[in-house]
Amino acid sequence: LDYATLPSIHGRVCELMASLPVYDPASSLPPPSAVVDGLSDDTRRAQVYAEALQAHIEEFNLLLCCVGPATYQWNMNRSGKGEQSLTLLFNELHACQEYFASSISPRLTNVLAPVVDVATTSSTKTTSEDGRTVTKTNAFGRVLVDPDHVRLSTRVIARNAPILRRSVELNFGKAVKVLQDYMDTAKKDEESSSAYGAY
Repeated sequence: LDYATLPSIHGRVCELMASLPVYDPASSLPPPSAVVDGLSDDTRRAQVYAEALQAHIEEFNLLLCCVGPATYQWNMNRSGKGEQSLTLLFNELHACQEYFASSISPRLTNVLAPVVDVATTSSTKTTSEDGRTVTKTNAFGRVLVDPDHVRLSTRVIARNAPILRRSVELNFGKAVKVLQDYMDTAKKDEESSSAYGAY
């Protein structure tokens, strides 16, 4: 893994875009969650999809953290046009990240991390042989605080999966285009500086 150059970052974003998950309502299910009681099969399918999509977004955001070091150059070594191009690059990449943070991640989080609480799931009473002592034993588990919200969030993911995927794909595509445009502009700027210095 070497994401110290823009071409390597660009290439990995292209790979992420090509491998975006597709929601399949008939997909096989993971084992039932040991953490939360009462998740339906539909919710677990939505969680698998949301987790895969979220993983792509997380890696994308981490790759964008590598853009700054990959483009670093002391300001005096960069032309005014190069500085403007760099500013535009960062603004456009930041817009992609902001879109994910405001429009995609909250929907995924509603399914991936539903609000749970610790509650008594069962209770048993035992009486001693002499009948004088009664012992009550409670079993606790993590249960959904608002199962209706989880069901609604699951339906939202299932219903909107194609457009969620497409909007992520379009923003990845925008990032790919912006990175390519910046690399092309930087190359032209470098060539014109070399040609100017040759006189």
